[in-house]
Amino acid sequence: MRGFTDAERERIERELVAAGRELFAQYGLGKTTIAELTDSVGIAPSTFYQFFDSKEALYLHILEGEGERLVGTLHESLSDVDDAESGVRTLLDVLMRELETNPLVRTLVSEEELGRLRAQFTDEAAADARARKTALLRSFIEQWEQTGLLAEEDPDVVADVLRAATFVTLYREEFDDYDRVRDALVDVVAVGVTADRR
Repeated sequence: MRGFTDAERERIERELVAAGRELFAQYGLGKTTIAELTDSVGIAPSTFYQFFDSKEALYLHILEGEGERLVGTLHESLSDVDDAESGVRTLLDVLMRELETNPLVRTLVSEEELGRLRAQFTDEAAADARARKTALLRSFIEQWEQTGLLAEEDPDVVADVLRAATFVTLYREEFDDYDRVRDALVDVVAVGVTADRR
């Protein structure tokens, strides 16, 4: 059996990632098979393991890419924001819009998918993943602290409050007027975590 050239390996990995994005978004991690992933790329299922250790590893690779893209979007959206309240509003808007419109990210935060991923991690790795999410939000929170407008609260608590607020997107069907509920929640959180409580 011949090996792959570097160019072939790059193409196959790129195509596996593209197939994974589409299939995971449509069917989720549990219902997507390795055969479905490899069929769309034109390789045998056993060849998949030359590229990723498991479909969970591919899923995490894709999510890391989504996370990097989202961080870029956040930095761009927040580059001209110089006060904490506007920053919180913008950050929540970007995160909620991502959860509302990106089926892959929305699938990730479903309880079933989180359970599948947790089963792949040690407690230490899961704690590390949570710490990375909090660290991302903390980087913005620390900038806002310098404005003097952030409420005197533990930055980790503020980060967790911001993360918790985004979960309203998972229950949008529960509300008759979701957009107004979402906007009101953003207002309450933005005012609540900032010290300037006009």
